[in-house]
Amino acid sequence: MTREGIEKEPRAENYTVIDGEVVEPVEHRFTPSGKSVLMFLLEHLSEGDEALGRVHLRISVSIFGMLADVWSRSVKPGMRLQVSGYLNQRRWIRDDETRWGKIELHARKIVALPDPNALPSHDENTVAPSGG
Repeated sequence: MTREGIEKEPRAENYTVIDGEVVEPVEHRFTPSGKSVLMFLLEHLSEGDEALGRVHLRISVSIFGMLADVWSRSVKPGMRLQVSGYLNQRRWIRDDETRWGKIELHARKIVALPDPNALPSHDENTVAPSGG
């Protein structure tokens, strides 16, 4: 309780981590103020428990600023990523009615994931197939 005797509402958290595959061409552009923006569509597919079942979704991902500059030449369709950030939904008022856009993920952290279809690398810990 606060000093006024009224309880504050709990602080809502908005943090999401999702992994998936980049499925469309990546768009790199700049805001009018010159801020770098990288946008792409991420497709996620996973198996849940009995209640949830299979999860298959696509979500728009936006990356801003220096992080967008760093990833602008690396992110390509087919690449697997783990993206962390917060969800956002654009809204606007038209004819005195609030309109809502699509939900998107504003990335704060990106990690490239290994391609599950790639052949294993050959290092000192990998046994090469025997010839014969």
